[in-house]
Amino acid sequence: MAHKEADASALLEFFLGRFDLKKATNAELSFLATASEQASHAASRLGELVRGLGGLIDDDQNRNSGASLPSNEVSGLLRSIAGELETIAQMAFIGSETSFVLGERRNGMLHEGESHA
Repeated sequence: MAHKEADASALLEFFLGRFDLKKATNAELSFLATASEQASHAASRLGELVRGLGGLIDDDQNRNSGASLPSNEVSGLLRSIAGELETIAQMAFIGSETSFVLGERRNGMLHEGESHA
């Protein structure tokens, strides 16, 4: 992990790797489970943003105005979007994992603070 930047996605992965979901309280898991819903909202907002950028690029190319973004700015924008997508993916994963543990508890397969051997 030393080669990764400490961006939002890497930080989420780092902390989840050190947090024992099965020992978490139901309240903690319920909070973390909302990450799936938040990921869905974030993906939707990012989709709208990217769609808008696509429209601006189309308009710019159709006008042939020469006012387009320099290629280094486009590559930076794409890297930023990729980072957002990685963060959204981590949020969805966290929500999924915590929902699974909560489901095990609801089905009586695991009790709060208990971990499988």
